[in-house]
Amino acid sequence: MIRYENGDSDALKHIYDLYCDAFPEKERKSMDHLVGLMRNGCYRLVLMYDSTENVVELNEVVGFALLYVSNEKHFSWLDYIVIDPMKQSNGYGSKLLIYLKETFGILLFEVEVPDGIDFNRERRIQYYEKLNAVRLNWDYYLPTPEGGLKMYLYALAEVQTYHEEVIRMFMNEALRYIHSDIVNLDEILNRSIPF
Repeated sequence: MIRYENGDSDALKHIYDLYCDAFPEKERKSMDHLVGLMRNGCYRLVLMYDSTENVVELNEVVGFALLYVSNEKHFSWLDYIVIDPMKQSNGYGSKLLIYLKETFGILLFEVEVPDGIDFNRERRIQYYEKLNAVRLNWDYYLPTPEGGLKMYLYALAEVQTYHEEVIRMFMNEALRYIHSDIVNLDEILNRSIPF
C-alpha cells in the first residue's frame, strides 16, 4: 500500500544524498537553504512509501517531492521530485505526481529544454505530457547563481481556467521564496515573469 507523509528537517537529512544524486549541482539547494525554506510551512517535503515492498524505514523512501504550496491561490510549485533509482519504472512517479496534484492543486514545474544530446530530457517531456501536463508557452529561466538557466514551464491541471496574471503572480511569489539566495534574482525573474 502506498502512503505519503510530510517530512521534517530530520527526514530531509535522510534523503539529501538521494536528492544530490538526482540533480546537477547548479540546480540544487544546500541542506541549510532547504531547511530554512521548510520552516514556515509553505515549502514542504512529501515522502512516499510502499508497504507492499516492505519499505517502512525512513532511509528506504520510495520517492519524495519538495514543493512550495500556496493554498490561497490553489497553486503549487514542484521544485524537485525524485524516485529512488532502484524503484523507477514501477509507476511511483506518476502516483506521486497525481497525489501532489490532488492534494495541493495546480502543479507548476520546470523541465530541461531538449538539447539533442541528453535523450532523457525528451523522455521526461513525453512522460509529463502523457500525464496530461501542458507546456506553457512562456520564456522561463531557472534562477541559478550563474544566471538564468533556460527551461520549459509545465502545468499539471487545468490552467486554462486561470487568468495568466494570476499564474504569473503565483510564480513570482513562489520563485522569490524558493530562490531568495540568488543575488541577481530580480533580473532573472523579469525575463521569466514580466508584468
